[in-house]
Amino acid sequence: NGEFTGTYPPYGYDKNPDNKHQLVVNHKKAQIVRQIYDLYIDGTSIYKIARILKESKVYTPRTDLYRSQDVYESKHTKKYTYEWAPQTVMSILMNEVYIGTIVCNKHQTKTFKTRELKRNSESKWIRLKNKHEPIIELSIFNQVQEMILKNKELPRTPHINIFKGKIRCDKSAKTLALSIRNDRT
Repeated sequence: NGEFTGTYPPYGYDKNPDNKHQLVVNHKKAQIVRQIYDLYIDGTSIYKIARILKESKVYTPRTDLYRSQDVYESKHTKKYTYEWAPQTVMSILMNEVYIGTIVCNKHQTKTFKTRELKRNSESKWIRLKNKHEPIIELSIFNQVQEMILKNKELPRTPHINIFKGKIRCDKSAKTLALSIRNDRT
């Protein structure tokens, strides 16, 4: 039916108080979602977008859920309330919910005996369009998807990093990554 069946709504939306299966725009959070898309279109990297959101003291989606729904309580939620991860920014940029589409059947259980999920191929996904008010225009969403695809095609230098997962930032406790690109001078 294209109804929203998740426990918590995606960032930028709330559940309709009269119908828990319908998403309604949270205009304050939707403004942040639009800002993320605008910054990315302007050429800002996902890492810099995360830093901008942190410097603007925007609560992370997890912290926002903790503050509004009293769920996902942890020492990290309380200590790093503004620490946006680049993966969170990327998931917002790639989520079709922001154009009014509900995507179903992304995962299924391997067997009826376990809860272990496997990801279905994109050809098996069920897309139900215009199920709620979009936050992002389709043309902007498509432009961002093209930019993401183009950025994935950048050449990478093969390099073994012996410190992978071992060095952490003193302030955020996140693991640091090594990035080597030949196209930089």
